[in-house]
Amino acid sequence: MTSRENSWVSRCSVVLVVSQQIALLTPCLQSSSTNMAALRYKYEKNEDSSTSFPTLEDFLSLRTKPEIMKIFAGTFLSCVVGRVAFRRKSANVELQEFVTKTDEAFALLCIENIYDRFVKIDINTWYAPHQEGKRKRNCKSGKYTEDAHKAHRYGGWNQKGMSRFNELCKIVELDRDANKEWEEKYKRERYGAKMKERYGMHTNADGTSGVTVVVDDL
Repeated sequence: MTSRENSWVSRCSVVLVVSQQIALLTPCLQSSSTNMAALRYKYEKNEDSSTSFPTLEDFLSLRTKPEIMKIFAGTFLSCVVGRVAFRRKSANVELQEFVTKTDEAFALLCIENIYDRFVKIDINTWYAPHQEGKRKRNCKSGKYTEDAHKAHRYGGWNQKGMSRFNELCKIVELDRDANKEWEEKYKRERYGAKMKERYGMHTNADGTSGVTVVVDDL
């Protein structure tokens, strides 16, 4: 197969993968928008001024920034794979066993699509947890979906979005290969949180389990 044929097959593969994600466009962008707003709202209400809202570069750093990767996984990847499935599986198996590279790349694409918009808006106006009716806004407008009505062929993503998805798939693949230890550590932390929530158990640094006993001081 020639290099030109390889390039053509690669482009077709990307279109096929994205077409499988298209059904998720509206719910994922809506969830990503709401979660991005909630995350920024949380950071702005945090009295610890030393903790700043993650930059787009922070999110794109993936596993090289473990704490930001946890936020990305719990806040955005869960939107793509489903919250119930994420909650159940993340405590038992490594992330890459149930989150595909295209899932991860798609979640990053959703963040890139809306990030600039959410660092400029008045978050207190857009996101009001105590006023349910003010949470929902137009979720399709963004960096790669601004001309969504003209891009029906790709389900709302413009050509730049398609190309960027291809790039993000490669970024995710390289990151996974270079930072495999993060997967096991994250699984242990999720398992520990699950056990603590369910049985009052905790996971020790060596991976063993213990029980948290609460004794009233009479």
